[in-house]
Amino acid sequence: MIKKYVYITIAILLNISCEDVIEVEVPSEKSRLVIDALIRIDPSLDMIDVAIKASESASFFDSVQPANLTEISLRNIDTSPGNPFILAPSATEAGTYEASIPRTFFTQGRLVLSIFYNNETYVSLTNYVPAPDIDSITQSVTTLFGEDQTELEISFTDLANRDDYYLFDFDFNEYLTIEDEFFQNQQFVFSYFYEDRLEVDRALNISILGISFEFFDYMNQVIAQSGQTQGPFQTPAGTVLGNIINVTDTDFGSIESLEDIVPNTHFPLGYFAVCETYKKTIIIE
Repeated sequence: MIKKYVYITIAILLNISCEDVIEVEVPSEKSRLVIDALIRIDPSLDMIDVAIKASESASFFDSVQPANLTEISLRNIDTSPGNPFILAPSATEAGTYEASIPRTFFTQGRLVLSIFYNNETYVSLTNYVPAPDIDSITQSVTTLFGEDQTELEISFTDLANRDDYYLFDFDFNEYLTIEDEFFQNQQFVFSYFYEDRLEVDRALNISILGISFEFFDYMNQVIAQSGQTQGPFQTPAGTVLGNIINVTDTDFGSIESLEDIVPNTHFPLGYFAVCETYKKTIIIE
């Protein structure tokens, strides 16, 4: 009996040692700077606490690392071109850069974001985009395909006499883009369904942001790639070109020529947008 046990053990070891090692190739490319520069402007505040996040994109199995920028600044080239706001590193969150800036700085004129990192220069130009307030939010539970889902019915009134684009933030990194092509100057009512029924007494923050057509197009691409699972400012499945340009090796004469620059192949990920934002908080019943 002892010999049989020895033979069986040797056979098991031989089977284990003969297992093949399979090497899996995963997507990899040179890391890129990732910038979350979505600035939400609350019209009820005189001062806006700005927090811009910088990180480096990672390969498939690596974690995203915060980026240590040399400098990051904001300036308004129409109202105060010679007085930029320099953002300071956060004392509590690595890769986050902060400043408290008057709301009026953002609401008039062209806004420029400048970033210096790893001997490279990044620049972006944007304008403030207004938004309407949310008229109402009602909640209910709807059964779809045999599953209970939380439904929100939201109404808002489109801004008058202009083409508008809106971004809704439904919490949980869930976003929806809307354009006013079919309801200009009118109230619009729509429903949004969460995949699962949300727990009772949970606070839910719903926001509407005014956005440009370019940001509308960018968000549509990022939402489609991310599948609503990781948020629009984390590294998406593919590289969607935003409005932050690497101008390190370009003939960058002035900010007015920014749109004419052919992007450096080592472009960053992310977007710079300044959006009027209205938020309502509801408690799930």
